[in-house]
Amino acid sequence: MEPLVSIVSLAYNHEPYIRQALDGFLQQKTTFNYEVVIHDDASTDKTLEIIREYEKKYPEIIKPIYQKENQKSKGGGIVTRTAFSAARGKYIALCESDDYWTDPCKLQKQVDFLQANPEYSACFHNMQVIYEDKNRKSHLSNDFGNKAIFSIEDLVKGNFIYTASYVFRNILIGNIPKFLSYVTPGDWPLFIINAKSGKIKFFNEVMGVYRVHKSGAWSSIDILSKYKNIIVTLEEINKYLKYEYKTIIEPDLARHLLAISILCKKDRDYRRSKKYFYRSFKAISYFGNDKMLFTIRAIIFYYFPFSLKIASIFSKNIKAFLDYGKN
Repeated sequence: MEPLVSIVSLAYNHEPYIRQALDGFLQQKTTFNYEVVIHDDASTDKTLEIIREYEKKYPEIIKPIYQKENQKSKGGGIVTRTAFSAARGKYIALCESDDYWTDPCKLQKQVDFLQANPEYSACFHNMQVIYEDKNRKSHLSNDFGNKAIFSIEDLVKGNFIYTASYVFRNILIGNIPKFLSYVTPGDWPLFIINAKSGKIKFFNEVMGVYRVHKSGAWSSIDILSKYKNIIVTLEEINKYLKYEYKTIIEPDLARHLLAISILCKKDRDYRRSKKYFYRSFKAISYFGNDKMLFTIRAIIFYYFPFSLKIASIFSKNIKAFLDYGKN
């Protein structure tokens, strides 16, 4: 019988974590069939052995994809396309194999909601965020107060959904936008693409754990590379949405370009710093207050860097775009 839900999980050298992820999938109590599409990208530790162990024990549920050579390093988004193409379910639930679910009724709750509310494209829930190095206290991923319904406009302003909490309608079968395969992070644009077809529901229940560790796919990237990845993502999202939300996206794009410029200047890479400095002005394609205010702030911050430190004391927003992605 075809599964109603496909759990898509990507694995690479997750030996210390993957049992917890797989156990979280298998403990789900549902009235429907589901499958676990787990993609191992040629792990060099015992991740593959552990997946094979579970596959042998639960062959009707565990549907692994084993790579002999690491595909992510080759580029081209092979991993994303391969994993999503294998998913047969009407709904897809995401969970990287270094995160895990804690609520055995998670899938049932989310799928029941989507089945009963066709105007919603997806739903997500609260997560417990834990830090493996113990340098920061554990905390909840989201605090929206009483807000429980979100739209594409909310997501375009920035990502607030943790991947392991997300369940969505499988509208991408055979129709994965090309850019989704190579942008990093890839989850945010995926959420935006889905949000084009409906609202998003938030469950204020903790049903999983998001683990922050040094070898994580995002946390292991240096700050400068994170900015560059976010810039590419913002540019692709802007094009995909046919510039409908450019007044939200482009000022954010300009801030990230300016952030790179300032970082390069700190490293005395003045040629690259000027390149990104001028790119930041061009990022805002329309004329208005956004462009004027950004230009004034950019000139002040670039030529008088001490002003940035003073401004960051009074404005969380200014500090936020320079600190983005440090954790």
